[in-house]
Formats: sequence, structure tokens, C-alpha cells
Amino acid sequence: MEKKTRLPQCLLLYAVGAGVGFSFWMIVLAGCGLMFRRWVYILAAVVILSGGIAGVVQLILWLKSRAAKAVLLVLFALVLAFEVFPVLVVFYAFGEQEYVVEREGKQYVVYVKQFLKTWVEYYDYRNFLVAGNRKRIEEFYGKQYFDPGDMEHNREAVVEATYYDDEGNAAGG
Repeated sequence: MEKKTRLPQCLLLYAVGAGVGFSFWMIVLAGCGLMFRRWVYILAAVVILSGGIAGVVQLILWLKSRAAKAVLLVLFALVLAFEVFPVLVVFYAFGEQEYVVEREGKQYVVYVKQFLKTWVEYYDYRNFLVAGNRKRIEEFYGKQYFDPGDMEHNREAVVEATYYDDEGNAAGG
């Protein structure tokens, strides 16, 4: 009688495969002067993290000892509760927002970094999945805010702006 292996059923391997595949496509896009949009990174992180968590739980549940299962599940839950999830909350709360705006007749993907001061970076819009990976414009708003729906306000609120050429060199402001 042949022994069955559980390896093809291991969710952790699928999560690792998803991470490797996503990294591969990031490298390919970077070679083409592109990058994924923020929502794609978030979706990939959710899929990979969920698969990783489910895979670790699955490996723990495959153990024979009930005591070892209980101890490891409690430890893993504590690590998730006090290490992983707080880090995710901080990244989400203080991460950058993404908008698609039109400026001077051209569409841009805009990344807004706001904590105590506001920085805005413009990248070429390509489609709903990807954007150009070269920064085109960088604006500093100081303590003012960036409103993606009111580009007139944004023009008046800019403290400093830097424009970049096709090679990514600052071309003036």
C-alpha cells in the first residue's frame, strides 16, 4: 500500500507560490517601466497573508498530539493578535492613499502621504491594474491637505513642486 503525501494539499505552499508569482510579475512590470496600483498590492497581501495563516494552522492541525496542537494554536493566535495585526493596522492607518486625477489634460495616479504634513507624488496612469513607475511630479503641501476632487485648491495650496523628466531627473519646479 502506497503512502499518501499531504504536500499537494498544503495551503502554505500555495501562499508561497502566490508570493513568488506576484514577485515575478512585479519584476517584469518594473522592467517595462510599470508598477502595480496600490489596490493590487493590498489584494495580493491579503491573499498571501490569508493563505499563510491558513497554511500554518493546517500544519498545526496535522500534528498527532492534541496537547501540541492546542499549545501551538494558542501561541500562533497570540503572535497574530499582538504582532501581526497591530503592524497591519499601523500600515493601513498611516499608509498612502491613491487617487486617479486629471491635471492639465493628462491622467495621473496620485499617491498622497499625509501625517503631520502632506506630500503628493504623481505617476503616469496606464490602466486600472498598473501605473508608470517613474515619478512625474512631487508636491509638498505643508500642513495643507490634498483634495483629489478640487485641483484648483491644490494648485493654490502647493508650497513646493518638483517636476521630473523621462529619466527621473528633477527638471525644475
